Amino acid sequence: MKDIEPKRLAAVLIRAVIAALLAAKLFYDSVFGLIPGALFGMYVLRRGIMDEKERRKRELLSEFRTLLTAISSAMSSGTSLENAFMSVHKDMADMYPEKSVVMKELKKLRGRLGVGESVAAALRAWASEYKSEEIADFAAVIATISGSGGNTIRTIKKAAENISTSIEIKEEIGVSIAAKKLEARIMTVMPFAMILYIRTANPGYLDPVYGNIGGILIMTAAVIFICLSDILGSRIVNPVRRRI
Repeated sequence: MKDIEPKRLAAVLIRAVIAALLAAKLFYDSVFGLIPGALFGMYVLRRGIMDEKERRKRELLSEFRTLLTAISSAMSSGTSLENAFMSVHKDMADMYPEKSVVMKELKKLRGRLGVGESVAAALRAWASEYKSEEIADFAAVIATISGSGGNTIRTIKKAAENISTSIEIKEEIGVSIAAKKLEARIMTVMPFAMILYIRTANPGYLDPVYGNIGGILIMTAAVIFICLSDILGSRIVNPVRRRI
């Protein structure tokens, strides 16, 4: 969770607590419902952390795409690869705040270069931290060029162009499935809304399922089904989602 902003992490925790309290109240109507409610809250917390990591990664890729363009432009003017990474900070600072993902990582990368580490090694460390295939691919290209020579500027510009295209395609896919993700999330929330509506419109209607073993089993099965449906919906709209 170290790569999640404190404010966003706090929001995720608040959502998890609210979900736990709602599950306890709506599905069990008992203080003892806080036990299964807490488990549901932990599930919501885990899902929230996964969502934040995915958002962070999408943000990083978008910013990395801009960085590739800036690096290519710097090298076109005759700047070496190492100097391009050292000097591009000013151009990136005009577009992104210092606390953005790319600016923080670019600062780390420049620090690594300052102590003699190679660009490829610094990029591999960056790719490993965020598990980014695109950054790892760019690092591999740079490592290959460093070992074999050749037209460095042309090769790096071509690699940057291909990786930028890959990132752009991923962004377009993300936009196209955003609506489906929203639909899946609405379907997860609907059971809570339905029970709340029934309890508000018809007080006492659900009393038979509260305070007895049969009702507890039914409600517990419902909560489990909601979680399983949410997991299934997430895998359908995003089958390549990474585990924490």
